[in-house]
Amino acid sequence: MLFYGGKDELVPASQGEILQAKLSSLNVTHELTIYPNDGHAFSSDNYFDALSKTKTFLEKNLK
Repeated sequence: MLFYGGKDELVPASQGEILQAKLSSLNVTHELTIYPNDGHAFSSDNYFDALSKTKTFLEKNLK
């Protein structure tokens, strides 16, 4: 699970896109989510969205 804020000045979302490309090339199961209006800390709504997506990802991929 990769979560990035589109306005993050510490870890830019472009780093997530680079990592996503590498993971895809290695056939590693992953998901990338970019919250375009958030910085390094996510808003409350996006924080809970990230938790929900993580739960769904784990339920789907851990067998």
